[in-house]
Amino acid sequence: MANEINFVNDVTNTIYKTQFPQAIIKFAEFDLSFFMGQAIEFGEKASESGKYPLKESYIIRDLLKKAHPYIAANLSGKYDKIVVDCIIENICRTQEITESSLWNKHISPKTEFDKMIFTRLSEYKCNRAANEWLDIVRLQEYTRNKLNFIFQGTKNIDDAHIKKNYFDLTFSVIARERGCSDKDLGKISSYNKSLLPNSVFMISRMSKEIYKSINTELEDAKLLKTPKFPVDRLHDQISMDIYSYMRRLSPPIDTELGWIRSMFGEIEDTIYKPAGFKPLLDLEFDKILSNNILLKSCARCERYYESSINYDGEFCDIIGADGKTCREHSSDNEEPIPKELDKRCEEIHSLVKRNIGKQIDEHEFKEWEQYLNSMKTNIEKNYATPDELEKFLEYTQRMYSQITDQE
Repeated sequence: MANEINFVNDVTNTIYKTQFPQAIIKFAEFDLSFFMGQAIEFGEKASESGKYPLKESYIIRDLLKKAHPYIAANLSGKYDKIVVDCIIENICRTQEITESSLWNKHISPKTEFDKMIFTRLSEYKCNRAANEWLDIVRLQEYTRNKLNFIFQGTKNIDDAHIKKNYFDLTFSVIARERGCSDKDLGKISSYNKSLLPNSVFMISRMSKEIYKSINTELEDAKLLKTPKFPVDRLHDQISMDIYSYMRRLSPPIDTELGWIRSMFGEIEDTIYKPAGFKPLLDLEFDKILSNNILLKSCARCERYYESSINYDGEFCDIIGADGKTCREHSSDNEEPIPKELDKRCEEIHSLVKRNIGKQIDEHEFKEWEQYLNSMKTNIEKNYATPDELEKFLEYTQRMYSQITDQE
């Protein structure tokens, strides 16, 4: 399919797909706060009980499936412990302590929860793992900033290319000055399906048939002595030693090509193996521009959308919470929040504010006020509807009915 990237990981024999530009836009927009809230609540309960129920943690972990295909593909591997990573980050942030201090605190774990925290922190200390939750949060920020850097206010694809190259080269300059090499940062390798590291297992039926045909060549062959720590200069020598066993290989005859094709299945042009999430994100940016896709930020909801030669306006055609697109809203000239509803917001806000120190404290009021403002902003961006705001105000009024009665 067009605009797809095929990729693999080290854990499974599956070929995964990510679509551009959709996947990168969705990751930039994805709300990580729900996962964070669930993970923190789970951690607080686990701390109190001393238990760490893995099944529950996996349910929470899987909330990130839809953030990006790379995350979904690596949930049982790289991101397997992302819930405990989030718990550790929350403890360190809220208690204002370092990971080392938290490690010392759990050095003699007494409960299942303590042991989970201590084991994970020990993996950090030995450089066997990183806090994957923090990495995803930072990678989302990286993606958002790179999107804005390349596409915000950009009028043509050539300018977008220049901005992207400037952004990437700045990253490379900083990496070099900080003493980092390619191996430190992780790169992305590309293969055809038959040369993938796990190709023998991914195309197992065909591999077995090939083995039958070359079995006599390998019958008395000994295992090659490969160096314990391979270096680049030996790669060609080892490869040619392998090739020596297939010098007399004959191509399949025409009548065999049909069943061979069926065993290979769908043959993707190029398959990538990223050594991390960032290399795949960077590849998606490259593919977006190499396919002449120019992204624009909607003037109403600020979401990115693919520009079209048939439309040169400033609004997207993404369907919002009310079933209408920003493009449709831009033509009907309606206020996102009706004046009567906005007036009611002000009245309820005044009532709740006057109740500070009675039924609500200053902190609770600020949280309520922030939620109200966020909901109004979401309506303006077409993420929420006026009906949802109406229900929130009704709930608030019921909650503080004593106030309205006194009025």
